[in-house]
Amino acid sequence: MKYNLTKFKLLTFILVAQFHLVAFSQSDVIDNKTVINLTKKKVQESIIVSKIRSATCLFDVSTDGLINLKENGVSDGVIQEMITKSKSSSKKTGKKEIDDLLTKFEESGIYFKDEDTGEMTKLDATPTTGQRSNTPVTVYGSKKSKLQIAGVRANYIVKSAVEFYLFFESSNSSLNSSQNKEDQTNTFNIFLTKNPEAVSPNDFLVIKCAIKGKTREFQSGSVSMFGEKGGVSGKQVVDFQYKKIAKNLYKLTFPDGIEPGQYIFYYAGNSRDTQNPYAAMYSKETIKVYDFDVK
Repeated sequence: MKYNLTKFKLLTFILVAQFHLVAFSQSDVIDNKTVINLTKKKVQESIIVSKIRSATCLFDVSTDGLINLKENGVSDGVIQEMITKSKSSSKKTGKKEIDDLLTKFEESGIYFKDEDTGEMTKLDATPTTGQRSNTPVTVYGSKKSKLQIAGVRANYIVKSAVEFYLFFESSNSSLNSSQNKEDQTNTFNIFLTKNPEAVSPNDFLVIKCAIKGKTREFQSGSVSMFGEKGGVSGKQVVDFQYKKIAKNLYKLTFPDGIEPGQYIFYYAGNSRDTQNPYAAMYSKETIKVYDFDVK
């Protein structure tokens, strides 16, 4: 009898403990109202931030939601943490391997994977520094136009079996930006040049550059007495394949490897006809490319 009573007490304890665990997990989902209540109770900002980072969150960070938070005294630091948490949660797929990979991409860009460490490194955007024609332009025809990049080597060195990851995220300074410029708030500019945003690897070309003196260069079009015409030479372009891993994330590889040399990722939208006199005002002098060195 004593044995049965002890067993009954133990079973009761386990059931009560499980009930409290379930209740705790259900109540540990915090939202805007929770944050507002904690703020009004004068809970320290650092404690609220710590809670946001450790808990499951369902935040409204729309414009109206942010206004409501400020009207209720929530600090900018806490609001920023709420936005960061919402952005992180929205990227999750439910597949651990992919979710772990997504945590490596905090901002838009082109990344390469280090074969030895597995770490991701973001390529830096490099501006073209000049433009030249191989011979003087005459009335008899057009000449090749070439864009130049300062220096004979890129900063980052990769192996021939390199894997690239392209992560797109909408913002003014993101990889999506038309022409890859920092400020793309001028929609009139985009309308004139007919240069839409990049949304997948198909919007980029991988180009092998030639070395000319102390610069790298590639053919970007042709020049005549009547204007300039865009068009990258197919001989420079390197074929690649890509696979969509998650929303806005693509893995890019070179099936046949890639030969040693100097390369760039070039936004294909920049290869345009600039004979339009209005579009010509927006020169390609500040175009950004993403360069890398294959050893």
